[in-house]
Amino acid sequence: MLVVEPDRNLTIGEYFLKLNFTGSLRGKISGFYLSTYTDNNRSTRKLAVTQFEPLYARTAFPCFDEPGFKSIFIVRIVYAKKFLYHAQSNMPVAKVETMKDDSSKTIAYFDPSPPMSTYLVAFLVSDFECLGSEVKLLNKSKIPITVCVRPMYKHKVAFALNFTVKAMKFYLKTFQIDYPLPKLDLVAIPDFTAGAMENWGLITFRETELLYSEGDSSCLNMRSVSLTVAHELAHMWFGNLVTMKWWNDLWLNEGFATYMEHMAVDSLFSHWNLMDSFPLYTKYIAMKHDVKLRARPVVKRIENPEEIEEMFDRISYQKAAAVIRMLEDAVDNTNFISAVRNYLQSYQFRNAESRELFEILGNSTQSAIDMVDFVDRWMRFPGFPVINVVYDKTGYRLSQKRFATSERFIETIDDGSWTIPIRYVTSRMEGVKLDWFLANFSCVELPLEKSVDWIKLNHNSAGYYIVNYTEDAWNTFNSLLLHDHRALSAANRADLLHDAFLLAETDLSYSIVMNLTSYLANENAYQPWAVAAEWFGQMNRLLAGRNVHANFQSYARDLVDKLYRQMGWRVHTKDPFSLSVGHVHCLETARKKLRNHLSRRKEQKLHADVRSIVYSYGFVLLSNDTDSVYEHMSRLYKEQTDAQEKERLLTGMTGLQDKDALNRYLERAMDESFVRKQDFSGVLIKIASNPAGLDVAWDFVRDRWEALLVKYEANEFALGRIVCAIISLFKDRQRLQEARQFFLRELDLKITENAKRNSIEEIENSINWLEANTWTIEQWLASNGFD
Repeated sequence: MLVVEPDRNLTIGEYFLKLNFTGSLRGKISGFYLSTYTDNNRSTRKLAVTQFEPLYARTAFPCFDEPGFKSIFIVRIVYAKKFLYHAQSNMPVAKVETMKDDSSKTIAYFDPSPPMSTYLVAFLVSDFECLGSEVKLLNKSKIPITVCVRPMYKHKVAFALNFTVKAMKFYLKTFQIDYPLPKLDLVAIPDFTAGAMENWGLITFRETELLYSEGDSSCLNMRSVSLTVAHELAHMWFGNLVTMKWWNDLWLNEGFATYMEHMAVDSLFSHWNLMDSFPLYTKYIAMKHDVKLRARPVVKRIENPEEIEEMFDRISYQKAAAVIRMLEDAVDNTNFISAVRNYLQSYQFRNAESRELFEILGNSTQSAIDMVDFVDRWMRFPGFPVINVVYDKTGYRLSQKRFATSERFIETIDDGSWTIPIRYVTSRMEGVKLDWFLANFSCVELPLEKSVDWIKLNHNSAGYYIVNYTEDAWNTFNSLLLHDHRALSAANRADLLHDAFLLAETDLSYSIVMNLTSYLANENAYQPWAVAAEWFGQMNRLLAGRNVHANFQSYARDLVDKLYRQMGWRVHTKDPFSLSVGHVHCLETARKKLRNHLSRRKEQKLHADVRSIVYSYGFVLLSNDTDSVYEHMSRLYKEQTDAQEKERLLTGMTGLQDKDALNRYLERAMDESFVRKQDFSGVLIKIASNPAGLDVAWDFVRDRWEALLVKYEANEFALGRIVCAIISLFKDRQRLQEARQFFLRELDLKITENAKRNSIEEIENSINWLEANTWTIEQWLASNGFD
């Protein structure tokens, strides 16, 4: 903290404060820091770059480092002339000249910025090369768009550049507000912790999230690059033009950017049908976190710096985006976009709070529903409701309560009420109907003019809630799926599976859930299988080591066998679920493909779309060859220059089945000349997620704790997240006790108490799940011929 003591009493007026200060490039991947890469000549090249969000501008220059303070920034950068260095910042270069007192140095002067928060300031000194295009604004002027990368990657920028131009046109048309800066640069940084950072006019990316090259990159890489670029471009309006006043309203930035990224990509790649899968990437992910005892609301009071870091989570991103999707679905897209435009227009170059957006939504939608109260409840209450559906003679009676998976749950909200938009379909309806469950009602009736065989609430999973039916109704759905599953949309089928699995954590018998999954043998749509694979993967992990595990895997293989025989190993398909449940033919094929690929025979080279699967699962059936294959992959990783292929190899080696080999891999990964610091946490967590690697990862953390403290400089938030991620995978009482003892011993670990409690709760939930459901699952499998 800086304290300025004036030499005389201050009087009312304006003052100009000028400070001289010095600093150095940081070793951390935050603030103003040094990054390196190896060029085609195997020489090390250096660059200096910034990453200020959320709290690191203060490490580079004295400032009021809070989002509520906006200022005009005038940047000047001095750098060495040699090595073809050049400087970039938020604004264009106004002029470049040689320093008068040192001809070996250059000084770049940048135009003044618009008013912006400190966390959006950015500058970069590098020898990168750029490719450019331009986009026409609403006012008919044009601005340059450039993508800048290490020189060896210039052939990988065309996709991102072309996509950026198209996405900017989409946002300009949607928001009807011009991008206010005179240029936009997108830069791929070799050492970068996040996926990307929305610095105004100078967006920085992890290399894997900006580069794409057909043949070298997979379809998943294309989707990831598209979504990441679209997310950061959405921030040019949500976050940069209009900024939250304080970090408690981070969702105004991240929730909207997450929602808009899907809208943009869905519009530009309509054949991907991305919005049909929107719940998979937002709602279903968020609910696994939002169900916890101490789940936080979207808008949360913040009391210390660690809690600011903690706000960058599934709640601010995925839950907020899912709630925004529910709102848009309820009021219709036209009204929603009108409200968005009013919000951006009203608060441009300023700061806003949640309530101010809620009021604009209420004024713009002209709904009979109190929209301010509707959205406010969703943002200020933790968790989500479960709607219970009961049939009576005149229709259906609905009730709601906050969903909880633990008997120890303590209600923290008033009689459990949200205002909920209820879209539903029935066996006799041709369309979709909307009704409302108002927060001040204990129940609501859905009258029906004609009797129906079934009613499906939350059509296509647009609402952020789950639905529980009577046992008879679940059995009706089971029969429907077995005999005519296409009577429901793929999104509705996925939603039924998701809700059933989640409800089985507490309220629903696993026999009902297992019955519901039996139709999957005839399912070939992506969304239901994505849901099933996620939950079956969790069951596979929890049941491992139990007598029932082999029977469960046999059932899962039986379900997937027909789909596997249909799809096989064709390019543009992937089937990690078949591999994870031990499909022998699939695993044997992965082993052979891995060996053939590593032989470097050109005709055996794998397409990028299947490499990650082969790398990860090719080890499962290896025995005596494990060490040689691992060493071969390590050499390939070390020699590889393509960032996405390096990531695939790095992740693939976490699939090793030999514990000694996993230990050697972790020790090698600690060396930052082998694995970049930004990638190490992913390696450690993925090894922990490997059934053969959990004990290895946990022992490594405890045995190498002092070295990890040095690596993460003792207080980095990332180290706490690594520990919590590993601990959350435990499923027995011995490990539970070890986790508690670890947290008691390492009191200085930079992680909030809430995060520690959440990871402990995960272990308790796993133990309770096994005790409550193992017998039921075993009995169901036996009665269905899997014993």
